Amino acid sequence: MNDADRWLLHFGSPAGARVDLFCFPYAGGSPAIFQPWKAALPATIHLVGVQWPGRGTLLGVPPFRQVIPLVQEIAGILRPELRRPFVFFGHSLGSLIAFELARELRSRSDISPVHLIVSGRRAPKMGKRKPLTHQLPDSAFISELQRLNGCPPGVLSNPELLKLFLPVLRADFEMDETYIYATATPLECPITAFGGARDPGVSPSDLRTWQCETSAQFSMRTFSGDHFFIQNARKQVIETVFNEISYVL
Repeated sequence: MNDADRWLLHFGSPAGARVDLFCFPYAGGSPAIFQPWKAALPATIHLVGVQWPGRGTLLGVPPFRQVIPLVQEIAGILRPELRRPFVFFGHSLGSLIAFELARELRSRSDISPVHLIVSGRRAPKMGKRKPLTHQLPDSAFISELQRLNGCPPGVLSNPELLKLFLPVLRADFEMDETYIYATATPLECPITAFGGARDPGVSPSDLRTWQCETSAQFSMRTFSGDHFFIQNARKQVIETVFNEISYVL
């Protein structure tokens, strides 16, 4: 298995595809959460989940703790795979990684996604509002995970799974919480920002902060649900993703 096969999960065949849709999960998440999207998308969209060390086929690889080194690694792996127009979709931490990857590919190879869809996150230049959590004691860290409602209950109640999973979660949270924004020319691709109507950490005004990161069109969409609306409102999210990128098909 080569590096691309370990980092990229292909949901279906690229044969006949006109655009690649690369999806980036939230902190601690697996790209497998996007697999159900395949049944709802046409064959002209090749769906690919991006995973990084600490999970899945990269479970034994030490997790990254900084965003930019991870993005640079993904860029090197992804560049040979970019054979057609491509779109990035990221949720929460995945939004940050997708955004920085778009900037890295532009700098490295002068290529760009045809569309960037960011979800469940304010623009990176706005920084973080809440106190740092990645250094909390285990009990407090687990309480924060429960509050966020983004970790399966079976994991939090299983000591063996927690022992395996907590270092990965801490590393992802550290990436998110220690990230430092660097000013750069806005991206030239359109950006669409998704948000949950009941997300306590990302308001509609937060979503609008992404507008300054593109010199092209900006739009935003709000869905019913909290921070993890991409699960609860999956059908509507997939339909909206398709509508946003149908112009490139």
